[in-house]
Amino acid sequence: MAIAAALTLVGAFPGAARAQPTVESVEAVWGDGSQDPIPPEVLRLIAVRPGDRYRPLAVRQSVKQIFALGRFRNVRVRSEPGEAGAVRLRFHLDHLPRVVAADFSGVPTPLRSGLAEVAAISAGVVPPDLVPIEERVEAWLADQGYLEAAVDVRAVPEGRDVRLAVEVTAGSRARIESFETEGVPPELVREMERILGTAPGRLWDETEVFARLPEAERRLRREGFLAAEGALDFAPLDSGGVRVVLTAVTGPRISLAVEESALSQAAIRRLLEPIEEGGATADAVEAVRAELLARLVEDGHHEASVIVVRTEDPAENAGADRLEIRFTAVPGPRYVIGALELEGLAPDLSSDLTDRAAQATAPFREGRPFREAEWTATAEGLRRVFRRAGHPFAEAGSAWEMDAGREEPEDVRTVSLALIVDAGPRIRIGAVGFEGGTPFSDDELLAAAGIAVGDPWSTEAVIAAREDLESWLADRGFLDAAVTADAPLVAGTPEAAVRFSIRSGDYSTVGEIIVAGLDVTRESVVRNQLPFAPGEPLGRAGLLESRRRLAAMGTFSSVEVDLLEPEEAVSDRNLLIRVVEGPRTSLGYGAGYSEREQVRGEVEWSRRNLFGRNHSGSLFARVSLKGNRLVATYQGAPNPDGRNPVFVSAFREAQDRESLDFIRSGVALQVTREVFGREVFLRYDFTSSELFDLKIAPNEIDRNYADNLWLSTVSASIVTDTRDDPVNPRRGRFAIWDLEWSSALLGSRAPYLKTLVQQYAYFPVTGSVVLAAALRAGAAVTIGPDEPVLLPITQRFFAGGATTHRGFQLDKAGPLDDSDYPLGGNLLLLGNLEIRFPLVGSLRGAVFSDHGGVHSEVGSIRVGDLHQAVGAGLRYDTPLGPVRFDYGIRLGDVGADRRGQWHFTIGHAF
Repeated sequence: MAIAAALTLVGAFPGAARAQPTVESVEAVWGDGSQDPIPPEVLRLIAVRPGDRYRPLAVRQSVKQIFALGRFRNVRVRSEPGEAGAVRLRFHLDHLPRVVAADFSGVPTPLRSGLAEVAAISAGVVPPDLVPIEERVEAWLADQGYLEAAVDVRAVPEGRDVRLAVEVTAGSRARIESFETEGVPPELVREMERILGTAPGRLWDETEVFARLPEAERRLRREGFLAAEGALDFAPLDSGGVRVVLTAVTGPRISLAVEESALSQAAIRRLLEPIEEGGATADAVEAVRAELLARLVEDGHHEASVIVVRTEDPAENAGADRLEIRFTAVPGPRYVIGALELEGLAPDLSSDLTDRAAQATAPFREGRPFREAEWTATAEGLRRVFRRAGHPFAEAGSAWEMDAGREEPEDVRTVSLALIVDAGPRIRIGAVGFEGGTPFSDDELLAAAGIAVGDPWSTEAVIAAREDLESWLADRGFLDAAVTADAPLVAGTPEAAVRFSIRSGDYSTVGEIIVAGLDVTRESVVRNQLPFAPGEPLGRAGLLESRRRLAAMGTFSSVEVDLLEPEEAVSDRNLLIRVVEGPRTSLGYGAGYSEREQVRGEVEWSRRNLFGRNHSGSLFARVSLKGNRLVATYQGAPNPDGRNPVFVSAFREAQDRESLDFIRSGVALQVTREVFGREVFLRYDFTSSELFDLKIAPNEIDRNYADNLWLSTVSASIVTDTRDDPVNPRRGRFAIWDLEWSSALLGSRAPYLKTLVQQYAYFPVTGSVVLAAALRAGAAVTIGPDEPVLLPITQRFFAGGATTHRGFQLDKAGPLDDSDYPLGGNLLLLGNLEIRFPLVGSLRGAVFSDHGGVHSEVGSIRVGDLHQAVGAGLRYDTPLGPVRFDYGIRLGDVGADRRGQWHFTIGHAF
């Protein structure tokens, strides 16, 4: 159903050539005659008021602004003569129907959520063309195996709006009746059937089967058919089933070989991996050839070449359909660096430039492989450095020649390098001036340009200053400002006079802000995110920032911020902010494994934009073999800077620990504040813990804590995160510092002070090798002369296991009772080092060392108590994180304990 939009202006006031009359009255009514009140946000867009001079352009501007809301099919204005020659204006608004809801019927239960997503019907939008919806849903149902499905979409009027009724007649789901192959070796037919999931009798799912085709192609390539390509086809049968056909063009069995490359076998395997995984296409073969050549050049083989030879049936087996692709490297002599000379540096050259020249040539040490492209690029980079430093005519030339007087092996050539620098005169900025009318002083313009008298003169600096000046003016209301720059040299002096000519254009301020597309969200929520208000200067940066802030809210699936073109020359520019609200409800679920909880499953239900204020709430549940956890959260609307000012949560959890079991519940309130330029999380927690099924003596817990334990704490946390990937980081740092205070003044039954500092750092060593380091240190003391020394056992530090100290079982790298149950302690000192490196495909290896542990009290640590362990492990990368196997070996005297420990979990140790 297409809805045409018309904009008309009728009843033009007669006698336009005479003096314009005044507006006697302005009225807005519904075009269908309804007496419902017109919304205030619409009335605000009428730019003419009683008593104003009648101006047709102002009326047209009002019509344009109302129409920009996207809520009206037609906006008409009628003018009528009033008293004393005045005019009465009446705006007729024809409402544009909107979709209030979509009702689905006849949908099979497993397909309900997916079908709603495919139909893509959103409440609050203009009713779409219904035929594409029917075709789209029918095609999707066919993909799921409902080949005879029929869909009927009807628009049912509901007041001024419509409700869409989607009626599905799914029919029975088709099953695979036969699976046939063409071109597949007989011994692989059953394997193809298994990979594709096309065994006769299975339910037909086109999307799933076609998604598995690349895996089937990879399986053919592993059998040596490196050029294999497959195509799937299916046909419905009269019986209601489906006939599936896999057609494979395998080509010959292809073997790969690399000759004369001086590479290790592991390096060759990695080099050929793209062909073995993706096929022996022309592009893949050329990519390997180029990579091999690049490695030779990197090693100094200046004249290297790589030849690709395709040989059919190299083994001369009669009738064999085989092909060999051989990469033959011709390295030629290896060029290494001998002497290096840096010429042309004038004695009066600044020490900074002299140092830069020395730094540029420092990597070219004697004996290092010579790479001509690198040497040429160094000279070009040094030329740019000199020019940016105020030597506009600087030149830098790179030269090299064979060192004929040196005795060396036959396959080695030593070259002498020379870098010749001609800095030329140094030019400084002698004067900066501005031409053109602006309301800003020269000092303000000079600060905006970012250059000053005495700075080095360069073309790059002048261009950058011009661009900065244009942007600065555009951000202060001069959207069309244009700046040109001229910087002639001053005759007889080493100076240049820089002059900027400014054409500022019209000055623009923020006029009316029109917000369109809101359904649930309150308009005030959108306006609070804007970095400007009506009447303020209108700048480009403000427009970009408003779009960024609105998109960052997470409430809208799309955001557009546009300027409305005025009908007449005005300084106020009206803005149209058009948004589309995204889904408000989401449901997520997952499963995992950890050493403490073992197998676990979790589900989270979230609701966005509560009360139309961009608040959100969620319910989270986790169930595992060792406990469960239920959390309800309420989160306030983020500030324009992205911080959440208020975060409230309530939880209940149960855990089965080594030493005891407990049930803990509580509430928490968190706010975020900036303190000394750092983001600080301030938190209040009230928790109640019930301890039971004790495996340790009650006196190890202390009698005060053997019953229900009430804790009331305040804490502060500072987090720094520069990791490139939180799941599998290769570089960056993650740090958290936490300080927690439990006091009787807050109603706590266990007063204490506790702090924990955690630092994790990741360094790329070479290629895909990563060095990871961690340091964790925590300390706690109880407060009050009558308080026991140790914290409540639920608040103590524990170490040992897959994520802390891999030389120990879970929680056992610390004090134990006589039965070897962990007791925890008030002091944690833990350090970890790990080197992660690739093995084959997604499989990676690691070697590590873990140090430290937990101690009962802050003053009880001795150097001999620090536990040491080394070990190695395997990681297999998955979308959820690496699946990890580690084996840690304790060093030193372990007594009757086991020296080695196996650990299995998902995710890195840190």
